[in-house]
Amino acid sequence: MSKSRNTNNASRPSRPPVAPRDPVRSRTRRLLLGAVIAVVISLGVTGTILAASGAGGHPTLTLKEQRLAQYATQQALAHNHIAATKGPEVPTAASCPDPTFSQPGISYNFNPDFSIEHTINVANVEPLKNAPAYKYIVYAGYQATNAQQGMIIVMRMDVDPCLKTSKGSVFHTYLTPYQRGGVTLTALNGEVVTFTTSGGASGSFNFVMGQFL
Repeated sequence: MSKSRNTNNASRPSRPPVAPRDPVRSRTRRLLLGAVIAVVISLGVTGTILAASGAGGHPTLTLKEQRLAQYATQQALAHNHIAATKGPEVPTAASCPDPTFSQPGISYNFNPDFSIEHTINVANVEPLKNAPAYKYIVYAGYQATNAQQGMIIVMRMDVDPCLKTSKGSVFHTYLTPYQRGGVTLTALNGEVVTFTTSGGASGSFNFVMGQFL
């Protein structure tokens, strides 16, 4: 006689409910896995370079190959980096006028790290009546590639750089119409500077209009 099968569901053990996945924990696991992979790549690159430099200290990897390997490691780390959340936008000033110079007029005192070509002297010009929205720095000197070619470079700056219409600093280069050596500024009169050159020439220049006179 065959035994009857008990189909009573109550006798079966119940399965515990499946807990929902925690997205934060899952992301943390992925980040940790990515960090481990990045460390492994970095160790592999270091080991390869050390192994290649074993005899005589001369690596067989080219500089390009080493940089590519380092770049791959950095990319792996960056891919698993938790990006910072964007904070509130910092309000910017609607207006911030700065019309003056600490040392206006013609000067030989300038920062050589910011000089252009071979600069001999400069003129710091505060806003003029016919150009009140700008102030100027007029550089005088000669070309780095040709000491006989005098030149004047005009840097125009907005008096109020915070305005939406501000275009920032604008540079214009003007070569003297003759090659008589480097230019030295001698006087400033409104929008016109007068100058001499190391070769004995002299002249004047309107830096607002960009014209030799």
